[in-house]
Amino acid sequence: MVYFVRNGQTEWDELDMVSGHKDIMLNDNGINQACNLSDILSLCNIERIISSDLKRARQTAEIINSKICKDIVLDSRLRGYNYGVLEGYFRGKIESSTWYILKKYPDILSAESNIEIYDRIKSFFEQTDLSNNTIVVTHGGTLRMILYYLENKNHYDDKLYKKNYQKNDICHGQYIMFDGENVIYPKINIKSLH
Repeated sequence: MVYFVRNGQTEWDELDMVSGHKDIMLNDNGINQACNLSDILSLCNIERIISSDLKRARQTAEIINSKICKDIVLDSRLRGYNYGVLEGYFRGKIESSTWYILKKYPDILSAESNIEIYDRIKSFFEQTDLSNNTIVVTHGGTLRMILYYLENKNHYDDKLYKKNYQKNDICHGQYIMFDGENVIYPKINIKSLH
């Protein structure tokens, strides 16, 4: 079983700011979310932990690992979307024309395209042993692309991604499971623990 975890909440998440590759820490709520995940995932006979190298994911992985005690492998391919010059802006203050440019011409904003995200996720899956019980700690947008990859493998279709995956939101401090064939959404509310 592979457990794909979204990093805990940060202050920027709480303020609805674009974070992407900005390297920011968890806030108190994010730390609590990671502690709750540690309680749950420590019961799952975990063999490996792989994490994005960004602080908020790494910190989430380290807190989860406090009860598991495995080496954490850092992998930059698990980073969040690179939003380029939009990082640090409040989402609600970004004009719709700018979002359009981001979606159609991301290089103008020094940002990543969906296909670039897909390519790094595909590379991660092709080059990483995810056998046994593994935790993978990543970010919201990257987790959506992982879901797309798990269900569509070697074919990226931007229309399909935008229609079926782009709006899918796994909350901060939540996780999904993959048994090698099926994606499983646990019926547990992390916020209700502790």
